[in-house]
Amino acid sequence: MKSYLYLLILALCGFVTSFGAHIVATNLPPSAEAVGVGTFVIGLLIAVYDFAELFAKPLAGFIVDRCALASCAAAPWHSSR
Repeated sequence: MKSYLYLLILALCGFVTSFGAHIVATNLPPSAEAVGVGTFVIGLLIAVYDFAELFAKPLAGFIVDRCALASCAAAPWHSSR
């Protein structure tokens, strides 16, 4: 049962993360039309965002893992049981 809870939490985190990107992507066409750019620029913006995310997420995860390990180890309430 506990492993299903972890899987549910992971699935919800993935949904929330992708939900934000999809809101931006669906609002790009009206904004681009107002500025006067075409569909190529919209596609380029979405591709650049996805490409940046491809490199930023693993790097951010590595940094958070390092910082979280250091802060947890230094915390006085941290138990090593």
